[in-house]
Amino acid sequence: MHSTHIDAIKGTDFDAPYRRTIKHLHTPWGTGAAHLWMGMSEVPEASESNPHIHEDQEESFFIHEGTGEVVVEGKAIKVHPGSLVVIAPGELHQLRNTGSGTMRVLCAVAPPFTLDDFETVHDPEA
Repeated sequence: MHSTHIDAIKGTDFDAPYRRTIKHLHTPWGTGAAHLWMGMSEVPEASESNPHIHEDQEESFFIHEGTGEVVVEGKAIKVHPGSLVVIAPGELHQLRNTGSGTMRVLCAVAPPFTLDDFETVHDPEA
């Protein structure tokens, strides 16, 4: 069993042009996750994540707070609290905050990626 609270997680900060924080809630390298990576993306107003692909993982985005878009293979899907978008393995995707305030998105990836995979995929230079 593992229990935590979002406020207890520092997260990984990314600078412009893809300013955001990703808080790792359940990971192979942190909590010993075997089947799922779970985290919270906090995207500030007028920012976005880098476009990226998970070749072997499915990812689900559940919009917890804020409004914006999830762009999948070039198609922008408008989202708001309560929206769920599921991205298949190999699909290019990106979060965009088009609203006011911070957009908070609960993200789940299965099977989970390793820390090296996470860092490579979320590196804007990659």
